[in-house]
Amino acid sequence: MKKALILIDIQNDYFSGGRFELNRTDAAAQNAQSALALFRKKGLPVFHVQHINQNPEPPFLSLIPKVSKSIPWYHPYLVKS
Repeated sequence: MKKALILIDIQNDYFSGGRFELNRTDAAAQNAQSALALFRKKGLPVFHVQHINQNPEPPFLSLIPKVSKSIPWYHPYLVKS
């Protein structure tokens, strides 16, 4: 069986101060960070999925969101898997 990590919707709008803040995002971010580190250490594939609003002035899920203090280790435009 092949293994891969799929990280979906780790986006600033869902974290503290975001436009659609969810519950327990800090715990979810810590779990995702640990899983990402483990998969990278083992050389296993990682896939990042984000929903992006391409409207020039989007109310939500902008193309270039600010980097959140909650998830400074995760930025999809800097990540290479």
